[in-house]
Amino acid sequence: MKNASKTMFNIGNIFTIVTLALGALFTVIGIIMAIVGGIGVANGDDSAAAAAAAGGSLIGTGIYLLIASILCLIFVGKAKRELANETTRRPAPFIVTIVFGAIDWNPFYILAGIFGLIAEGQQGNN
Repeated sequence: MKNASKTMFNIGNIFTIVTLALGALFTVIGIIMAIVGGIGVANGDDSAAAAAAAGGSLIGTGIYLLIASILCLIFVGKAKRELANETTRRPAPFIVTIVFGAIDWNPFYILAGIFGLIAEGQQGNN
């Protein structure tokens, strides 16, 4: 289970970096759509309001993904370093990983946390 947890951490890091890039892309596209939609509305095009609204939604989603991914990389990175130390026998790093995996919509961090908790439980029984 310990190796599975490490593997899930690595896959989760890749997934978070992809999510970070998507957040940046959504934010940029949303800003462009909002500007173009706003210009269209100012010129009297009523259908441009939908583009401006979609742009606002993309901006919000992109900013959420950016913030969640950055926080996830920071806190899960700390948890991973703490686990690499192997002198601590606490479930806190795994719980942090599960929580930030849920915030960032990253199933690999959630699985890494669950597998880590199981591995720690198995070590504690031996």
